[in-house]
Amino acid sequence: MDGVDGEAISFPLEILDAKLAAIGRAQEITAMMLAAEDQQAAIRSVARLLGTSEAASRAVLDTPWRHLTRAAQHRLSAEADRLRRGPGPPDPPS
Repeated sequence: MDGVDGEAISFPLEILDAKLAAIGRAQEITAMMLAAEDQQAAIRSVARLLGTSEAASRAVLDTPWRHLTRAAQHRLSAEADRLRRGPGPPDPPS
């Protein structure tokens, strides 16, 4: 991957990885949200907990609860795997 494509893939992958990590720590994240002084404090706390950026933490906290079902988890995992594999080989010239 070159720099541009790698950057284009790495941020969505960071968000997917953060969401997948958050699903397993939903109770901790809920407790942090309830204890946080304000939204920015919650974002920073969750970013530290998940070891991710504040932008990815914000994406996690903006995720609706309905997107945390097992079916949604499978879709997130599949999308993360697809991004990790990267684009397939180019189509042969016709």
